[in-house]
Formats: sequence, structure tokens, C-alpha cells
Amino acid sequence: MTSNSQSPSLGAWLTLDSVFAAELMVRTGFDWAVIDLQHGAIGTDSVVPLLSAVQGAGVEAWVRTQATNYAQANWALDMGADVVVVPQISSAAQAREAVAFCRYAPEGHRSWGPVRAALRPASAPPQRVYLMIEDTNGLVEADDICATPGLDGILIGTADLTLSWPAPPRMCWAEPLSMPFAPSWRHAPATAWTSPPTGKSGDDDGLRRKRDPDGRSRRRLRSAS
Repeated sequence: MTSNSQSPSLGAWLTLDSVFAAELMVRTGFDWAVIDLQHGAIGTDSVVPLLSAVQGAGVEAWVRTQATNYAQANWALDMGADVVVVPQISSAAQAREAVAFCRYAPEGHRSWGPVRAALRPASAPPQRVYLMIEDTNGLVEADDICATPGLDGILIGTADLTLSWPAPPRMCWAEPLSMPFAPSWRHAPATAWTSPPTGKSGDDDGLRRKRDPDGRSRRRLRSAS
């Protein structure tokens, strides 16, 4: 969903260092596209051309930074990204630090230098900051992370979350949850956060289990109703 709507939106992940590929992708009906500096084959020299390609098609351009490189989030905003996505946030302290790099004083300590962002039209929505929770430590501190002042949304990194779960990766899976939502549980559906599994049988650890035909038990995050 976008910051101004509670309706779901559709986005694409850009991992190729190709303006033409980005132009083709965003003209197929996506609402937003993420320029992936964390896992994509994209260098910082390509960010501005890719931002121009995506935004020129009337699509929101997001930039996912490299993990813990909060200064890169500041830079991506200066270059005019509509949204910055900071991955691998495991604690409320990390969340506060990441967001502070994206907000000017007194809310944060983002350095002044908007460059391309200064060309944004007055009618454009404010630039936004999303964080990614991707491990069990982040789940434990999810409420405090989501209460971070200045934070606009959260995404769930289900792949890394699966790897961090105290079970063999092939035995643990989660429903796709990579949709940003308002950082208040009261305002949007979310996952019912629980502590990591304790090894007890049944649902005492806040998880429901699904048994495969071969008898193995898989853990699954319970969705909030």
C-alpha cells in the first residue's frame, strides 16, 4: 500500500543495471519499483539514471540501500528517491539510527544537500523511509521498531527471517509479507509477532504447524485476523 492509501499496491524489484530493462518493467502496470543496491547488480553511478527512468514513467522509485549503510540512505534521498528501504534492522536502536540519517534536525541528523531531490514538484508526496525486519531479533523488538519516530513503514524480509529461525532453513517457511504498512499495528493488518519457537509441542510458542505428507513438521507464522 502507499503512504496515502490503505489499498494494496504492486511493485517490482530492479536488480539489473539497465535503464532499458527498468523502463520496460515499470510500463507493465507497477505502482512502484525498488532499485536494489543490496543484492542487485547495480552501482551507485546508475542510481540517478534508473530513478529518472522509473519516475519518468509515473511510477514511484524506491532505493534499497546496503545493510547498515545509513549514509547511503541519506544520499539516495538527496538523489530524489521517493522511498528509501533500509534492510536488516534487528533492534529499536538500529531503527532510530537509520531513520535519523533520513530526517533533518531536529528530528534527525540528515545532512543538507538535496541536489536532485530539489527538483521534486511541490505536489509530490514527502519522501519516505521504510525499514526491513529480517531476523528473529527484529521480531522480538518489532513493536519498538515500529514505534520509531519518523518511520513511514515496514517490510518483512522473509528469506533472511527464515534463515534466522532456530530450525533448518528447509524446514521453516513464512507466508509472503513483503508489503509495506503503517508502523502502527492499529492502522493496518500485520503479522502477530511472537517470540522464537521454544521447541514445545502444539501452539504454545505462538506458531501453528503444518505437517507434510512425509511426517515432517513445518512452522508457519500465524497471520493476525
